[in-house]
Amino acid sequence: MVRPAHASAPGRLRRRGSGFALLEVIVAFALMAIAGTTLFAWVNQSLATANRLKRMEDQAQLSLAAQALVASVNPMQEPSGERDAGSLRVHWRSEPLAPPREGAPGAEGQTLGIWTVGLFVMRVEADDANTGASASFDLTQVGTLARPGALQELETLRGRR
Repeated sequence: MVRPAHASAPGRLRRRGSGFALLEVIVAFALMAIAGTTLFAWVNQSLATANRLKRMEDQAQLSLAAQALVASVNPMQEPSGERDAGSLRVHWRSEPLAPPREGAPGAEGQTLGIWTVGLFVMRVEADDANTGASASFDLTQVGTLARPGALQELETLRGRR
């Protein structure tokens, strides 16, 4: 009987279907490692994005709360200050955008109206102790102040009629 050249000794023939070769196992582990690394990177990036969105949401909520808190501030009477509301702390500083105007010019050089009005830009900084969020923004606000002696002037004008 003539034997093929590759099978010179009996029992040396390797059967292919009996299991995995070492090289196949190494390749499978390498593919799983690549897939696992890719999955880990994707999950890590998703968590980082979720954390960034949460910080942005906290900052937006803080900005809205700070805006509501300083909406009642008259920058002409309180050019700078600080207010606390629970864990929220708001600090502002205002500067006029233009010189304040007193009333409206009337006949014979008189000034009509009792208000001095100005337009201010308020630099607002807010911190929330609970979330650790902080925000800063500029807000344009109208400031008013009753002119000294304006009420007496109005009474005098009313008395002349």
